[in-house]
Amino acid sequence: MALPFRNEVHFLPDLGEWGQYEDFISDCRSAFAIQSATGNSFWLAHDKKPRCGLEALAAAVYKRHRKTLYRYQDEVGSVPAEDKSNAPAPGTIEGTEWWVQIRGDTTSDKGDAIGFHWDRDEELADVAPTAGRRVINPTVATVTYLTSTGAPTVVVNQEVLPMPTTARPTEAFARQGCISHPAMGKHIAFDGRFLHGVPPELMLAGNTGSKGTGDRSRSKKRKHSAKGGSSGLRVTFLVNVWSGHQLRCADAYPDSDVSKLKVSVKSVRELVARGKEQKRARIASEKAASKDGQRKLFDRSIVCGQGQVCGFAFGRPDDEAHELWLPMPTCKMHPGETIAVTFSPPGARTVRQPPAEGVAGGGGAKRKGKKKRKGKK
Repeated sequence: MALPFRNEVHFLPDLGEWGQYEDFISDCRSAFAIQSATGNSFWLAHDKKPRCGLEALAAAVYKRHRKTLYRYQDEVGSVPAEDKSNAPAPGTIEGTEWWVQIRGDTTSDKGDAIGFHWDRDEELADVAPTAGRRVINPTVATVTYLTSTGAPTVVVNQEVLPMPTTARPTEAFARQGCISHPAMGKHIAFDGRFLHGVPPELMLAGNTGSKGTGDRSRSKKRKHSAKGGSSGLRVTFLVNVWSGHQLRCADAYPDSDVSKLKVSVKSVRELVARGKEQKRARIASEKAASKDGQRKLFDRSIVCGQGQVCGFAFGRPDDEAHELWLPMPTCKMHPGETIAVTFSPPGARTVRQPPAEGVAGGGGAKRKGKKKRKGKK
C-alpha cells in the first residue's frame, strides 16, 4: 500500500511578500554550506523544540503529516491496537530529517539536476552486503519549494530493486508517477519508498537555472542537455519523516551555528499558521466547485507513451549502478502545476546492474567509478 500523495499549493502563503524571505533564503544557504561540508543532513526529534526558523519549518512539516503517517501505519497494521493516538508513545524513535537543496547558482558546480535516487539511511546503505547492508527508507518524503525556478520534481512509484544474484540485471516497471513544477510556497509529500529526482530535461523554457551537467542521461531518439541559461535559483526545503528507526546519517544542527541564523521560530510559525487559515478556505472552495465534492490533488492527469524515452544513470557504479528509462511527456506543461502521470505499458523501466567484479556479492562485468560521498545528493 502506497502512502497517499499530498499537494498543497500555498503551504507557505505569500512567501515572496514575507518580510523575512531573503533572510530565510540566507539561512538556507548557511545550512546548505554545512551539509555540503559534512555530507550529512540534519535531524530534529519529535520531542525536541525547534531552536530556529529552519527547525520550526521542519517541525511544521512533521506536524502536518503526523495524522497521515499514523493513519497509514494503522491501515498496514504497523501500529499496535492499543496505540491509536496521533502522538508517538514515550520512547518512540521518531522525527524529521531535513536539509536544503540549491540549484542554479552560477558560483556552484552542482548544475541544475538532482539525480534520481531513493531516500534512505545512507550509513546502513554503505555497509558491505556481507556485513548486513540494509535499505531503510523514510515513511514520508516531502518537498517545500522556496522559489519558482528550475526543473520539476519527478516521482516514480518504484521501490528499491533487489541486488542481482546472477550476472543478469534486475529490472522492474512502474506505471504511475507525478511531475511537480516549482512554485514558491508549494509543498508536496509522497511515499518515502519511491524513486525521485530533478531532471533538467523537463525544465520549462525560460525557467532555467545555471550551467551544469547533473547526472548523465541517454535517450533513444535524441540526446538531452542539462545546461541552462539564467541565474535564477531553485531552492527547496526537504523533510523526511522517520518512524521506528534511528537515522545514522543526520545530525542536529550545530549549536554554535544556530545563533548565526536570522529567522526566528516565531516568525516561521506565524507564516505556517496563515497558510493553514488560507488552506481551509481554499479546500472548501475547491470542493464546492468540483462535481463530486472532492478536492483535486493534481492539476491534471496525462499519459506518457513510449515514443520518447529518456535514460538516466544513477547510483554507485561499483555495486549500485541503476538506469531509469522514463517515458517523457509530449504535452505542454505550465509553471507551478502538479501532474499525475500514467506510463503506458510496459511502464517506466528501472534496471539495476549486477555488482562489479571484485565487489562483495558481485561477479558481473568490471566497472570503474568513484564511490559517492555519504549524505544527500
